[in-house]
Amino acid sequence: MVRERSEPTWLPALLVAVVTGYAALARPAEARLTDLSVYLGAVTALTDGTGLYDFIRGAAPFTYPPFAGLLFVPLTPLPVLAVQAAWTLATVVAVVLIARIAAGVHPAALVALALMLSAPVASNLRYGQVSLFLAVLVLADVMRRPGATQGVLIGVAAAVKLTPLIFIPMLWCGGRRRAAVTAIATFLSCAAAAWVMLPAESWRFWTTEVRNVDRLGYITSLGNQSLNAALLRWGADDATRSALVLLLGGLIVLLSLHRAAKLSRAGNWLAATVVVGAASVVFSPVSWTHHQVWLVLAAFLPIHRACRWAVLAVMLLPVTALGPPLWSDARLLLATAIATLLPIGTEAARDARPVGAGLGGGRFPGRGPDLVGAVVWRWVRPGRASLPAQGRPDGAGSRPEHCGAGERQWGTFAAKSMGGRRGGREPEGREPGGAGTGSAAGTTECGQGGSARGSSRVGGGSGRCAGGRSGPRTSWCAGRRGRLGPCRFRL
Repeated sequence: MVRERSEPTWLPALLVAVVTGYAALARPAEARLTDLSVYLGAVTALTDGTGLYDFIRGAAPFTYPPFAGLLFVPLTPLPVLAVQAAWTLATVVAVVLIARIAAGVHPAALVALALMLSAPVASNLRYGQVSLFLAVLVLADVMRRPGATQGVLIGVAAAVKLTPLIFIPMLWCGGRRRAAVTAIATFLSCAAAAWVMLPAESWRFWTTEVRNVDRLGYITSLGNQSLNAALLRWGADDATRSALVLLLGGLIVLLSLHRAAKLSRAGNWLAATVVVGAASVVFSPVSWTHHQVWLVLAAFLPIHRACRWAVLAVMLLPVTALGPPLWSDARLLLATAIATLLPIGTEAARDARPVGAGLGGGRFPGRGPDLVGAVVWRWVRPGRASLPAQGRPDGAGSRPEHCGAGERQWGTFAAKSMGGRRGGREPEGREPGGAGTGSAAGTTECGQGGSARGSSRVGGGSGRCAGGRSGPRTSWCAGRRGRLGPCRFRL
């Protein structure tokens, strides 16, 4: 009898969230969630007749498109402290959602703990930023089942802040061209709606403020890890800096899109999104610490263990404070490496966890933070394209094998949640597995409608493909506590 490995508890992540959130809310009123105060102050000034982009709190003006300002209007009548407390709680919920989406074979509680300890999440909590909410929109849109509305959330995120626009060509290059068109249409619709309601502010933003990088704060500070900021710190003149940002930064974006296309066509949309997100950190004129959550998620892709620890060290420790010439731009170098160089396993699809796995109910019982995902579960349920491709790059013939030894089968749950079968035959009765840890047996879809029969043990074994197709396959199984993990079979 094999002892099941217990899941990590959510308690450490919860404790870090409580401490970090309390530290943010306990600051003096004038220093508490300062970016959120800018959003609310600018919108209040707008309703009082002052221009949205005329408001400045300290040295921080409102820098987002007018559509973002419209979203903050309902918050202005509420007590400021109540809004700040609710914003902090919503930020913690966003961390949980990101952890659940990006967990893959890693425990979601462990991913959430790493996120809560990271500099980007701490910065979001301290300043009351929107970056984590935009990351949730992008991840939920990319990892959900394809459909007529895929791309809407990315379009909305880009209308709030322009940086997520980079994910639209990722959709196109990955073969989701309808979703890319939908994202563009949504972005333009939101911008048009803002133009109708705020014509003067829209004209000012799109003709003047969108090019005014100097309004974005102290862009030479170490918190800004973009290529543009590094060149400013290195003393490059304006002409040289602009040329290098366009040429070198543009090349990094193109390389990241090429990598993302390969990863997405192999079924790993999570890795594709992280790679392109890292390129956005490099190419954006300003990439503050709270923008850099994509770099933390790279640690949970199928990469070498040494690379994983290096990513976590750079993103959890205050390495930029160690100073030039290397450490002050360590996160820029990390973003460049993730976008262009970081080796990501060829069997990466098994680490891409479909949205909704383990979120509140179904055959994966929700416990604690799992229930948070129930509110988005129905809309972002896993579908065909979000399931990992097993053995074939187009995802066809990708039904997981039956898993024994007290483990449940993810494929069965996904097929039932979609209201139908994924093709092939349902798993037949189990046969005794070979010696080893756990057993798996039954009939499984294998290539051209064929089936694979035989028995094997988890992590090894052999079988025969009745349809004439054979090769290594990786299936998705869930343990008694709902954790997804790869069960490898050699067929």
